[in-house]
Amino acid sequence: MRLGAISDLHIDLHPCGSRIAEFLADLAEERGLDALLIAGDVAGYCGTTDRFMAELEERLEEKGGIPVWFCLGNHDVWNREEPGLTMDEAIRRMRSRRGFLQNDIVPLTGRTCLVAGIGWWDFSLADRTRFTDEDLLRYSFGGREWRSHGWTDTGGIDDRDLTKRWNDELLALVRSVPDKDVVLMTHMINHPAYKVPADHPNYAIFCYFNGYLGSEGLFEIAREPNVKAAISGHVHFRGRTEENGTVYTCPNLGGPAEFLYRVPEELLAPEWREKRAALPADAKPWEVNALLRPMDETPETLRFHVENALDIIEIE
Repeated sequence: MRLGAISDLHIDLHPCGSRIAEFLADLAEERGLDALLIAGDVAGYCGTTDRFMAELEERLEEKGGIPVWFCLGNHDVWNREEPGLTMDEAIRRMRSRRGFLQNDIVPLTGRTCLVAGIGWWDFSLADRTRFTDEDLLRYSFGGREWRSHGWTDTGGIDDRDLTKRWNDELLALVRSVPDKDVVLMTHMINHPAYKVPADHPNYAIFCYFNGYLGSEGLFEIAREPNVKAAISGHVHFRGRTEENGTVYTCPNLGGPAEFLYRVPEELLAPEWREKRAALPADAKPWEVNALLRPMDETPETLRFHVENALDIIEIE
């Protein structure tokens, strides 16, 4: 079975975001996918996410009925567009959408199951030599705030307690099928390779904000012996690594200006092609991004990013 995985579509951040469902459906057909998996952060409001998924389902139906499964991300449960909306209510509403999974399990083949849910953060991924729980409960450091805390109503549940509850549910699902292979999909990162590393130019900030990327407990779930592939998002990295026979992929589309360094020259307008050519050959990705940031997104560059982010996982 050929799976396509992608995360962090953020359709409401992209000037051409209304084309993303079209691009995904076309790519699903072109790449011969048997199913499409989306690891959360479709949009900044569950209503927008629901409308997008309805459009994507319709387009995939026209391509021969390619199924799509998805979980929510922290942005999808924000309430800034609907004050008073709780996380539980956002999840309840999505239950009516075909393909939605929140700490659920579905068979993919006779041998492999998909286990999926948001995951959450419990501060364990921050630099704990520098920051205590009290520090991280401020949700603010270096003049920046963790906006998801202010825009998410967990119903008064502490993030650490919510993380444990949801991790326990995910672990129970993985262990419920010891004779099956498992594809694990969470929005929060499920492998330490996707923490922001110490050599990142913004690590002085992310040594703190790594604390909101996931949990050590989620890493352990992804290391269960029957987990053969683990998909995550959230951090806006794109990467794929293998460890002890398990594939870990972080296939983020991200925002419109985060992966500009990957855009091929033929998709750049002449003025931007000249500016990019003037950069040193060893320019860092963030230097290229800074140069190209004012560039307008086009349908062509967005389709490139969707195709570049979409990762393929083969399962039996």
